[in-house]
Amino acid sequence: MDEIENIYFEEDLEDILSDIPSEYAESDESSDSRIFVPRQRVMRLSDSSENDVADENLDWSETDLPRNLNDFEGASGVKIFPENRDSVENVTSLFIGDDLFSTICEETNKYYSQNRHKYKKVEHTAKWYDVTNIELKKWFALVIIMGLVKKNSIADCWSTNPLIEMPIFRKTMTRNRFQQILTFLHFSDNSIIPSNSNRLIKIQYIIDYFCRKFMEIYTPNQNLSLDEGMIPWRGRLKFRVYNPMKIVKYGILNRMLCESKTGYICNFKLYSGESNNLRNTITEVLAPYLNKWHNIYADNFYNSVDLANHLYSLKTRICGTIRANRGLPAVLKKPKLNINESIYRRKGEVLLQVWQAKKTKQVTMISTIHQAEIHDTGKIDRKTGLSIRKPISVIDYNNFMSGVVLPINISHTILFLKKQKNGPKKLAESWLTEKNSYSDEDIEASEPSTSFTRTPRADKRGRLSGSIKQHELIKIFSDKANKFVRRNCRVCSAHKIRKPSAYMCKSCKVALHIGECFQKYHTNKKY
Repeated sequence: MDEIENIYFEEDLEDILSDIPSEYAESDESSDSRIFVPRQRVMRLSDSSENDVADENLDWSETDLPRNLNDFEGASGVKIFPENRDSVENVTSLFIGDDLFSTICEETNKYYSQNRHKYKKVEHTAKWYDVTNIELKKWFALVIIMGLVKKNSIADCWSTNPLIEMPIFRKTMTRNRFQQILTFLHFSDNSIIPSNSNRLIKIQYIIDYFCRKFMEIYTPNQNLSLDEGMIPWRGRLKFRVYNPMKIVKYGILNRMLCESKTGYICNFKLYSGESNNLRNTITEVLAPYLNKWHNIYADNFYNSVDLANHLYSLKTRICGTIRANRGLPAVLKKPKLNINESIYRRKGEVLLQVWQAKKTKQVTMISTIHQAEIHDTGKIDRKTGLSIRKPISVIDYNNFMSGVVLPINISHTILFLKKQKNGPKKLAESWLTEKNSYSDEDIEASEPSTSFTRTPRADKRGRLSGSIKQHELIKIFSDKANKFVRRNCRVCSAHKIRKPSAYMCKSCKVALHIGECFQKYHTNKKY
């Protein structure tokens, strides 16, 4: 992809179907102007040559006959079981085996041998000895604890000050030894890396290892979601991207294919600024799961009529939002509709449908799964008292598109966020620690909303704890009114601005807006 300036990506599920406040929704889905100018240079992720010229042919039909969907040809379920399902160690070893630690130990020891002459010897410096599997496991365990319990610096973890001390660190490993391993931690042999290699070559072994493990251990069910997540990174990096709508604004883009129900990561691909067609990238991520009649749910950044036909030829169906310049016929571009009115066109297996959700909100869908039916959602409009009805494609999209959000929320809970200069090292540590945090209990603990009766007058002490999961934003629900409500944002109120929000912090119990207000409240002492 071309290296040009400044890009940000929409929040996960942040399109016109989501329940986020309207000020964060995209005002015009046909617009391609998702450009933001940050202070520092970042990569622009091209949405590729997928900007199809509008199909003006007359072979788009108003006829929508019943579809005969093919049976799913995959066999979903766990393929490799641990010896003891109640043992955390046995379950973790399925994803992070001794072979991975052996390779990291080998490359770390080799890197020290190749570069020890570059480091100045200090009289009281501890003598180096080769890293072993057991020692490396202890080292990564301490890294995980550092992500759970925030300190100002690594040295504070070994402090003997009774106010901040953590004895587990001194009992496990000395501070100097931890720093030694951190300095020489390595995942590949620099001496055999070709000059024309890709930017991720130093951690390619880690990437390939986890991709292989994800596919070996579990086979997902029919419904999958495709979207992007962010691995935090604020240092210098040519392929770093910027998204002001996310809590983690700077980072490495990670396209993930996840099971819609559980959030299990089936496959992933890191964006490193390479020049590649978006359709080829999508096909590469979906490759292990093609030709089985999977249903893929994706947002308008990925979808096009051309892609839908291409994936259908590979026995894969898609559903999601779509931009007007991705192959829509002229009749579906900004049609004048009444609220809850719908218009559609079909060409073969591809259905394009525009639904007027609100007075100023049109939803444009593409699907090779659904018909243009309008179904009752089982919810009541609080203003009109009538049942809310939506196209079946919209209902399924909202139900199955959340798969990518689950692993992102879990991974953000224990990332090792200390400042580092070494990009590959930071990225690999993020992946290794993330895998240890995943469990079904974490998924079940995620609640969509909570009751909200009264705003606490004083701020809770834990608001600056730094735990992303603890400070999750959820919708506000009133037990008295038996409906979702809005309350004045705590940060806006502090600046004498009366601006209600439909979201609140799960632990702090205060209403906050998504984005800047949420960040200020949990990072600034004086917000």
